[in-house]
Amino acid sequence: MTDLSVGIIIIGDEILNGQVSDTNSGFLCKEFYSLGIKIGRISVVQDSVTDIANEIRAMKGNYSYIITTGGVGPTHDDVTYEGVAKAFNTDLVLNSQMVDYYKSYCGNVTGNIDKNPQLRIANIPVGSEIVIIPTGSEEPFKSWNGYPIVKVANVIILPGIPELMKLCFKEVKKLYFNDCLSELHNRKLFFNCNEILILSALNKAVDVFKESVVFGSYPVLSSKFYQTRVTLESKDEMEVRKAEQFLRSSLPENCIVDPVLATAGLDVYDLASNTNDSQFATVLKSSIKVIEEAFTSHKPDSLFINFNGGKDCTALLHVVAAVWMKKFNTLPKIRAVHFKSNDPFPELQEFIVTTIKR
Repeated sequence: MTDLSVGIIIIGDEILNGQVSDTNSGFLCKEFYSLGIKIGRISVVQDSVTDIANEIRAMKGNYSYIITTGGVGPTHDDVTYEGVAKAFNTDLVLNSQMVDYYKSYCGNVTGNIDKNPQLRIANIPVGSEIVIIPTGSEEPFKSWNGYPIVKVANVIILPGIPELMKLCFKEVKKLYFNDCLSELHNRKLFFNCNEILILSALNKAVDVFKESVVFGSYPVLSSKFYQTRVTLESKDEMEVRKAEQFLRSSLPENCIVDPVLATAGLDVYDLASNTNDSQFATVLKSSIKVIEEAFTSHKPDSLFINFNGGKDCTALLHVVAAVWMKKFNTLPKIRAVHFKSNDPFPELQEFIVTTIKR
């Protein structure tokens, strides 16, 4: 990990009352983890100026940066700017750059906020840094003339709408965290037994590598493929390898599960949700939906995949297996049909036979 640390504040009554699920913190954690930056704290607070201010005060001296999401807008419950201002004992000011930006959406608004409440969104803390984020050419943002991000000291204020927040963070990452990349090496091991049975071996490994490797152990109740997941993380790839080898040498026999079988289903769904390639994500999500509907409408043993050994049907085979594993939580038993040509390539036939055996 780098020496930088980040605190995250998720703002919104809709999160706390369960009307909306928070996905922003999960996204941000993954993004910062990929940069080798430690997330020290995540808080969820209501739309309250005092609560926002108190949380920022508690964090601002302890973390390099604070990221807030939500509470940015012109309505009565959009109070993040006010909360940030209070945290730094400063005032709000109607910022001319922000006013000019929002004129393109609100018309030629003038006067004060009482007469034109839409100007509340341009009322930001004194001394703010403003960055206009390009919004690109994709819907629904292609008609936008960028989007303004406000930064006050070490607090970066992001919108709460997940799609817009992700778009903004791509640019925020380039602006403030581009030089922070510190590759973090990790390994995951999956076990077909309760973590208590590997506790002795795990504790030995933790003690031997406590200065260089971070271990995590997580019981899993929702999978029929494994019961425990152990992670190893370090900035030093060689240390991770040594730690894994040491741990493996101390474990009971036949307790480690093939990672492909352990996580294949979740990996495909995770790829569909988190890939940066929006076009690919759309195609993959559509494919998953079709296969899910097929498994809902038909019995699994009445469905067949046409397998000719090509790249497209091999990819489809993996998606079908992923949906099967997620839906039935068992190893897939997929039926396939192959139409053999009169003059098949030997390599292709060998691949098909190998795939069947697997």
